[in-house]
Amino acid sequence: MSTLPVVAQVILPFVGLRYEAISDPDLETLVYKNLPAGMVSEGGSIVGEVDIPQPLAVSWYRLGNVHYMWFEKILSNVITERPKGLKNHQTILVLDAVQLPDGEFYLLRGCERNGEQDPEIFVIGGNTDPDSEWVSEFEQVWRANQQTEKLEQVSPVGIRCENPVWGI
Repeated sequence: MSTLPVVAQVILPFVGLRYEAISDPDLETLVYKNLPAGMVSEGGSIVGEVDIPQPLAVSWYRLGNVHYMWFEKILSNVITERPKGLKNHQTILVLDAVQLPDGEFYLLRGCERNGEQDPEIFVIGGNTDPDSEWVSEFEQVWRANQQTEKLEQVSPVGIRCENPVWGI
């Protein structure tokens, strides 16, 4: 595997998609507007600073049996106080998207690159050993490059992540 970053292949029609995510204390689930029919959210994470006007995020989605990772920009985040709590209404733009491998896998964030925490690194792996504190073998390693606003597949050399099932 080359040590040079590889820019992910663009997955259309997701790139450029604007959608809304609404959490409301009067609703039991997060509501999405303008997502493709059948698209299901499987989580996500802010990349870098959260307290900036338009933070970046990586989110995971499933459409049928196909999984995707999206690099996104939160264009607006309107928080309104309601009697039962806060309503949060986000408008999100998909900057880049990749299809993830078939089969069972896990996604980890908050990994180290050469001993330093790197918030831009997201890894895809196949299984974890509960006897090991660190995971260092992955199917894929992605960098959510904040400068280029692209997903780049990178070499796993020097990457390790805390094992979420260690000691369980």
